[in-house]
Amino acid sequence: MKTVQHNGSTYDVNEEGYLVDFPEELDENWIDYARACEGIGELNSDQKEVVNKLWGYYKENRIIPKLGVISRITGYSLKRIFEMFPSGPSGAGRMVGFQRKFC
Repeated sequence: MKTVQHNGSTYDVNEEGYLVDFPEELDENWIDYARACEGIGELNSDQKEVVNKLWGYYKENRIIPKLGVISRITGYSLKRIFEMFPSGPSGAGRMVGFQRKFC
């Protein structure tokens, strides 16, 4: 485990850069950090929508969605999500605070 700092906040992350402790609420500062790690400038409205829908799914179901349902949840094809996020759904999940990659 390592610690990263961004804009005055400190986060514990695993060896892959995912948060160790899942946040209770979306953390805009963490999203900003993860976005920069992905090599993305400011998030556009489609990217924000994906992040918010993944967060909403988690808050409602208390589970990280499986890769096979990401398109249904977000309304975007996996191809489109890979176009929006360089590391695909995993990059979007990292912004939400998911602690692992999708299965």
